[in-house]
Amino acid sequence: MARNHEKLFRGINRFLDWLGGIADRLVDYGDPPSGDTPQDTPEHREDRSDRVTTSGERFAAGRREGERWRIPQSRKVLDRITEIADEGQWGRALAYLRKVDPLVFEEILLTAFERQGYRIERNERYSGDGGIDGRVMIGGRFWLIQAKRYANAIRPEHVQEFADVCRRQERNGLFIHTGRTGPNSQRLFESAPDLHLLSGRKLIDFLVDRDGPGV
Repeated sequence: MARNHEKLFRGINRFLDWLGGIADRLVDYGDPPSGDTPQDTPEHREDRSDRVTTSGERFAAGRREGERWRIPQSRKVLDRITEIADEGQWGRALAYLRKVDPLVFEEILLTAFERQGYRIERNERYSGDGGIDGRVMIGGRFWLIQAKRYANAIRPEHVQEFADVCRRQERNGLFIHTGRTGPNSQRLFESAPDLHLLSGRKLIDFLVDRDGPGV
């Protein structure tokens, strides 16, 4: 059942991306959007007074509005994880985490960083993110985040792909997952000093604010 839901979410996102690509070709000369949102605060806002807003951009903005339910949902899951961990059952907390929506898992990580006082950047969309699920400011620099909600062992090729992304962007990376780290994947982490692993008990401790990300 969980796999079917995951496939459904992915299918819907691909379909919406396809519609967004079509909408990008249609130019709309209406007034640009206004007002402060989490992605549109005074300190980050650019001058839009003479900017043409495409219908594709409005479509993407509408998607962001529709997808924001995952942010409050992530807070609820994070609170539940904290309750379970406070009972000393970190293994159960990890098992609970493995059952959540993969996109909610991404938001759980960003919400945890946010609650602990870190500055974060969310992507404008969940798909087509280039292998990056968000950014967090650590030590004055933005780190790239890759979130994988695994039930089994992580795939070494996913680690290598993320390491390549971090290298191209000249950024440090946090690979955060709920599965097991096999020997091949562990060797990749050891050979990539700019890549940091967060999983298992350390992940739960981070989520419940008992420890930072360990970097």
